[in-house]
Amino acid sequence: MSPYRLQNINHRANGQYSKQNNIVSNIIRGTFTNVYGDVLIGANVLMKGTSSGAVTDIDGSFILSTRNRSTIVISYTGYETQEIQITGLSKVSITLSEGQLLDEIVATGREIK
Repeated sequence: MSPYRLQNINHRANGQYSKQNNIVSNIIRGTFTNVYGDVLIGANVLMKGTSSGAVTDIDGSFILSTRNRSTIVISYTGYETQEIQITGLSKVSITLSEGQLLDEIVATGREIK
């Protein structure tokens, strides 16, 4: 028996095995940067089709327990959302590209007396 535990999941070989529902899952670690090599703090990482996710820390890093053959969805304000198939991966380094930039911003207001 391994000392590593995550919500009643015991470590086995190169992944995790849940005793409760017999679903093989992996721990995936990764970092996010932009095209200039700057880390992205607070990027969202979600396992597609679930509410399981993580947010990158001050180093742009995250750790997430995922099901085998899963897709993760990465999003960050101002950058294009990406979907990545993570089957068999345990560590990823992802570079996000900037999203569509706005040509103009219209601000409206109202005076309150």
